[in-house]
Amino acid sequence: MYDLDDGLTPFSTWRLFSDWSLMAHTSFSHKPQHHKYRIILPLKKPVPAEEWDRASQWALMFWNEAVGRGEPDPKALKDRARIYFRYAVPFSDLSLDDPNHPANYFQTISQMGAPLLNLDWESIPKQEPKKEAAEKTYKKTGPITVEALELDSRFRERIASQCGAKILGNNARYITCPQCGDNSVYFSIDLDMPNSIKWPQCNHRNSCQWWGSLKDLF
Repeated sequence: MYDLDDGLTPFSTWRLFSDWSLMAHTSFSHKPQHHKYRIILPLKKPVPAEEWDRASQWALMFWNEAVGRGEPDPKALKDRARIYFRYAVPFSDLSLDDPNHPANYFQTISQMGAPLLNLDWESIPKQEPKKEAAEKTYKKTGPITVEALELDSRFRERIASQCGAKILGNNARYITCPQCGDNSVYFSIDLDMPNSIKWPQCNHRNSCQWWGSLKDLF
């Protein structure tokens, strides 16, 4: 089902699909100066619901080859639950004699009996599922030293949490200073980030000037 609202193609575009059975109708917001419409092509065979993403990719490719202009609404094209019961001309306060009354430009087309569209969704390559990033592991070559742990971002984040720090961006802040007692100590979580700060330090450089290691915060 192609849903066109961008006004780049006229309603008569349905004729480019006249080799197949089709239904087409203008939408309620269709205007002579800005065409809005839908073209529905019944399919020769059903498409499994789990394959509809591939089917919509093929349908868009089919539109581009047949028309080459305009952009069908991608949400409508990907919606495998679309179903139509009937159409109706919207209510209007205008007189039927008024050329602006919707009934005077609302159009429908029903062309059945021609071949049904063979939507060749199987020709679209399957997308491989995204692989989750592997969690960092440590080689079991011996005991892990405190110095090695202090370089690990997960360990540094855990220490920040235990110290009651507030994490802002890549920095843990508002940690109680062991020297002056103010909540003024900060350090970085991920040392691979630019301008990271390895050792905890007090923000009061002119008065306290404390700095130390993570274990000094306990």
